[in-house]
Amino acid sequence: MRARDLRRLVGWLEQTGIQSVEYESDDASLRVVMHAQPRLKKSNNDVSRRQPLHIAASENGVFFRAHPCSTAPFVTAGRMVIAGDILGLLKGGEVLYKPVTATQDGRVAHITTSSAALVQEGTVLFELDTMMCTQ
Repeated sequence: MRARDLRRLVGWLEQTGIQSVEYESDDASLRVVMHAQPRLKKSNNDVSRRQPLHIAASENGVFFRAHPCSTAPFVTAGRMVIAGDILGLLKGGEVLYKPVTATQDGRVAHITTSSAALVQEGTVLFELDTMMCTQ
């Protein structure tokens, strides 16, 4: 497979949101796994515009941007996320950690709360830029 063909294959994967593909022949095999963030798709028939979405604490607790056993945050500003992705954790007691998840696909525009901050229910933790289709 030539480099040009590989670039074309990666472009198709990015456009479709497919995460991996495998190719095998008698003398070669290739596996491509996409680790990049998914792109939001725009429909040619719709007019799209950005709408900010606030992700807030569901209860009082301590907010964490990373898992307690890791220093790497779940997300950083600018990262694309899909609905259900874990953005952070909310510690509600001595041991219980609840995930803070994206409710829609979008891009993390701002992380508004620092890690280990005491937050109240309703405190905005993240702001996402989402693509909303209008008619």
